[in-house]
Amino acid sequence: MLKDSTKSPQFVKTVPKRGYQLICSVERTTPVPVQEETQNDAVGEPALAAVSSGSQSQLKESKSEPAVKKPPFWTTWDTPTRVLLALALVLPLIAIFIPNSAPSAFRAITTVQDIPVKTTEGHPDLARWLPSIEMCVNHYIDAYADDSDPVEVIATASQDHQLYLNYIHSPEFTIENSTVRLVASQEDLSRICAPKKGSK
Repeated sequence: MLKDSTKSPQFVKTVPKRGYQLICSVERTTPVPVQEETQNDAVGEPALAAVSSGSQSQLKESKSEPAVKKPPFWTTWDTPTRVLLALALVLPLIAIFIPNSAPSAFRAITTVQDIPVKTTEGHPDLARWLPSIEMCVNHYIDAYADDSDPVEVIATASQDHQLYLNYIHSPEFTIENSTVRLVASQEDLSRICAPKKGSK
């Protein structure tokens, strides 16, 4: 190493987009006579032999030791990390291959003009809403006296004294599907139960 400063170089200068340039002076040297070299070698040979035998023994030792490879990174993971990774890989597969839960089961609460009115299993009793439901479904059917009569009506009540009637039509008329919300204190159900076409 030259230990040359990068700010004020003495030996090698960096030239942008070209590389490096030698900036120090260079002198030729004359070769040393062979006789002097052999004498110097003879004098320094025992020391060199001692150094070389020591370095050879170190080389033999280093060659005999197998190179230690760095283990793969996943072998250094602890057990909780492995469990979490396995779980993260398995959960999406479970979601894909396990079928959805059973669809909601419905129970019939009444029939109006051959159209069943249903509610979900386990839904609170809708007995107090039956007169409003029947009147509303009748008004809806009378308002739309064509082929697009609903196939069924699904009624659900909320805790804030509101009733929702979902009019379900056949697949050809799914655009006619609509939902009507009834509030317990409404007076004129005929306008609410049969909304004008286009305002569904």
